[in-house]
This record gives sequence, structure tokens and C-alpha cells, in this order.
Amino acid sequence: MVKYKSSSVSIINSKNINKPNEDFYLCDDDRGIYLLVDGVSRDKINGIYPNPSPSFDVSKLFVKSVYKFLLENINEDANANILDLLHNAIKKGNDEINEYNSKKEWIDNFLPGTVGIIIVIRDYKLFYAYIGDCYGLVISNKGDKTIFTKCQTEKIAKHKKEFSAYEIRNEICNNKFHPYSYGVLNGDFRAINFVNNGTIDILNNSKIIICSDGFSDIVKNVSGKKLYQMTIDQMTTRANESDDKTVVIIEEDR
Repeated sequence: MVKYKSSSVSIINSKNINKPNEDFYLCDDDRGIYLLVDGVSRDKINGIYPNPSPSFDVSKLFVKSVYKFLLENINEDANANILDLLHNAIKKGNDEINEYNSKKEWIDNFLPGTVGIIIVIRDYKLFYAYIGDCYGLVISNKGDKTIFTKCQTEKIAKHKKEFSAYEIRNEICNNKFHPYSYGVLNGDFRAINFVNNGTIDILNNSKIIICSDGFSDIVKNVSGKKLYQMTIDQMTTRANESDDKTVVIIEEDR
């Protein structure tokens, strides 16, 4: 069985409003399981950003729930059911977020939530599931770049001035019937409709990258050849987003 190793970093935003890092991730090289989530930003309360953040709480809760489910159910020797397991793990994690959110009253019913990506690697095959605007890509040693995720917030980002924050959060989010809809794991059962999954073959000596949207500019605009050669430090230095930035780079352990 092919073994992989990972390197990772998570850096807090530069917004200077005492906003905590709401990203969370987990890497298990031994089992080939990797999770990365990005908590949805909250509103300030009386001019102060909530710290600790409930979005970080649900991000951490979700990752731990999904990881526990996979450890208990995944079969190291079988690939056929991994996509089903990822789907069921995400559903369970979302249910736990629902339990967390149901215990409190949230202003304007704005539920704490998170988005993210989960991958499982078996030899030279990658299984993935994601929701929201995190990114996943594979880069061959020749520099061929394949982005296997699609940002779900692109449409609402272009039209957000047409709607109030309340409408976006409560009428568009997780509503598959709205033309600008997007998914957030906030305990709403409809979020599962926005989970996309699939498989991708990995060539020998490829690099796999998963990251939060703080690295979106690099993912979309830097060539595969340059990305393949970049270290995590170089990626972090180049990223100029003010948002939290988390990235995991995975490669064969030779």
C-alpha cells in the first residue's frame, strides 16, 4: 500500500478585530484521511467579534465527528464504499452541529456553520467529498493541475448586494431551489444536498493540496508547475487574503 506524508499550516486572519481563526483541520497519514474546514464568519455583538467563536466550535465538532465515524467504519482493503462512508460521515457531523445549535438562541436565526473538504487516499486513488468554498487539487510532477472542487459561493458573491444578510443566510443558504444557493453545514438537513463527491486517479509523485479560501488566489492563478515546486512557507508568504488561511500538502512518503 502506498504511504503518504503531509505538511500543513493554519494562519489567523489579519483583520485586526480580535477575530479568531475559525479554520480547523486533521491529518492522518497512516490511514490516508485528511479533513479541512472553514467556519463561517459571525457578526459582531456590540462591536465585538465573538471569541471564542461558535463557528470554530462547530468546525472542530464536525471534524472530530467525521474522523471518528470513518475510523469506526472504513475498511482499509475496500474502496467501493468509501464515497458512501464520506456521505454518511458528513451527515452525522451535520447532525451533531444541529444538536449544538439547537441548545442556544441565535440572533436572526443565523446558525453557526462550517464548510470544508474531506479526502481519503488509497494507493493511487483519491476519494473526496466537499461543501462550500474550500479547494482541492492534484498536481502531477509535470505540472498538470486538476482542481476537483468547485466554489459554491461564486454566484451569491456576484449578487450579494441584491439581498440582505438575513435573506442570504436564511432564504438562499442551503436552498437548492434558489439560483444563487450555496451550502453550509449548520445543522440544516438540506445542507447535504450541496455535498459533492467523487474519485480521481493520482499519478506517481503527484502532490495533493487542500486549502481554505484564503489561498483561492494562488490555487486559481498560479501555474501547476510553480505550485508543485512551492513550499508551504512560500504559499503562505504569497497569499494576500485577509481571511484565515489553512493548507495541507500531501505527497508520497518515499
